[in-house]
Amino acid sequence: MLYPYLRSLTNLVLTFILLPRLFYFIFLKISFYSIIMIFFILSLLWYLFCYFL
Repeated sequence: MLYPYLRSLTNLVLTFILLPRLFYFIFLKISFYSIIMIFFILSLLWYLFCYFL
């Protein structure tokens, strides 16, 4: 009788442990790509600025 309860509890704990890690990983990927995109856009703007100067 206690076994399914324990199993659901461990599933819940695993979910609470794994979900933030997954979100953290996705956030890191998104932030990494956004930093690359910002750097690319800034370099492009700098190039255009120097070109028109």
